[in-house]
Amino acid sequence: MTLQSTISCLIRLTALAALVVAICASNFSASSAGETAGNGLNKGHSQRPALIGDFTTDSQETPVRPGIPENTFRSEPLKEIWVFLNGAYLPPPYTVQVAAGRVSVNGHELAASTTSKLAEIATGARYVADEEPGPGQETRRDQATRIGMSAAGLIENSYRQFYLIWDDCHPVIVRETGLGFELLTLLLHETDDIGTVSGLLNSLSKEQQATVTDWITGFEPSAEFSARARHTVDMIRQADAENRRVRNAVRLMNQLNYPMSIASMVLCVFAVGHLLQHPPPEPAAARSTPRERALVHRSLGLVAAFSTLDLIWTVLTHSAGVMRETNPIAASLADQPVELAAFKIVLTAFAVGTIARLWRHRTAQVAAWWACLILTLLTARWLTVNSALA
Repeated sequence: MTLQSTISCLIRLTALAALVVAICASNFSASSAGETAGNGLNKGHSQRPALIGDFTTDSQETPVRPGIPENTFRSEPLKEIWVFLNGAYLPPPYTVQVAAGRVSVNGHELAASTTSKLAEIATGARYVADEEPGPGQETRRDQATRIGMSAAGLIENSYRQFYLIWDDCHPVIVRETGLGFELLTLLLHETDDIGTVSGLLNSLSKEQQATVTDWITGFEPSAEFSARARHTVDMIRQADAENRRVRNAVRLMNQLNYPMSIASMVLCVFAVGHLLQHPPPEPAAARSTPRERALVHRSLGLVAAFSTLDLIWTVLTHSAGVMRETNPIAASLADQPVELAAFKIVLTAFAVGTIARLWRHRTAQVAAWWACLILTLLTARWLTVNSALA
């Protein structure tokens, strides 16, 4: 092999490598429904008052557990709720038991009136504690058991909720990601603004308002409560921050989507005309004239423009949580927009610069044409995806 043949082979390989780099620097994204969901905190806490009866349960049917005597119940250990009984915090795990119609949590028996109120929340029916049954009705024991089972089922099937229970007051149920967050900050004494839970207090009677207010202001958090509460507060704040970031990204994406789509369509039309009018040269027709140089530079200019649009759309859609980066290298940088931009800019600049430097060679001219075609098709795909997201 002569020196000239070796050099020519190296030039072809370099031009092809530059083409591959230009393609690899581009984004090949796929939709990822629910990308931002599922953090267990509903992506931040709602400001809607979560008052008495605002609860979520999977089922109101209390399961029958093997080895448990009839008319009794013992729950599995519960770790995702909060229980405050007569002002005292009960640490998890919680075990709810029913025996002889009486409900207890971690061995602390609830008052009969509290059990009845919890059963009312669970079933929507009205019960009176220790009410004498009428003729033909179920016995008092059966009625107490049914009420106890309903109340226990409500607690067992709850998720991330607060139970504020006093023997002489209506039980209060608050969602952890609703007013529960504000309640935690008060109990941790991070703030003393009792107005943050005004939605909760306004739902209570005057007497219960005073009871709850005195409890909040006088609460002394234990080390165990403080550790759990601070962890929960930090998680909710992180979820809120992420939720705000995604909302801002969606807003920005919506603002830029139309002008970027118009620009992309104009560039695609121009690129298609350029590619059809100036196909890659045949081996016998390859030349190194100023005209070929201009065509190569035009193709590379379109490659740079399409790569810029691809970068902007990648950052916007990933930040908004509607797409995910499937380029394995860029995927590791998707959460760092600056690093991702640097990665794509460096690779694209290297590829464009290499092909531009070798413009006299047919391999570089063909590589520029194919790079322009592939980036044109990628941009057309972005237009299709964005029209579906609009």
